[in-house]
Amino acid sequence: MNASSKSVPDFGTTKLITCVLYKGGSVKVLKALREKGINTAAMSHARGSAIGDPVGRSGLPREFSKEVVTVLVPKEQAEEVFEFVFEVAEIDRPHGGFVYMQELTKAVPFALPDVPDEAE
Repeated sequence: MNASSKSVPDFGTTKLITCVLYKGGSVKVLKALREKGINTAAMSHARGSAIGDPVGRSGLPREFSKEVVTVLVPKEQAEEVFEFVFEVAEIDRPHGGFVYMQELTKAVPFALPDVPDEAE
């Protein structure tokens, strides 16, 4: 099935869910979203530090690799998907990351490609 034949939300009534995780957490979230039928998600890498992260020799917090998952969902499904991502990503465990949601003013459609098994 190609990306153009997949269903995409009406981008006039869309919310963006962003989840920042420690390295390795995003593939599990993306696969769970796909199994739920949500194909408007993406993952990217970032570096940064959080309150409570270990301090390096310079006295500044050490930076760690992070993974950022973004999901576009229709406004009507946003709360349900937010809770789903929160649970799958295990945000409530220590150092679990964080998740937030925002309303979009404009967006263009994109779709998640197949995730290879070796990415786990």
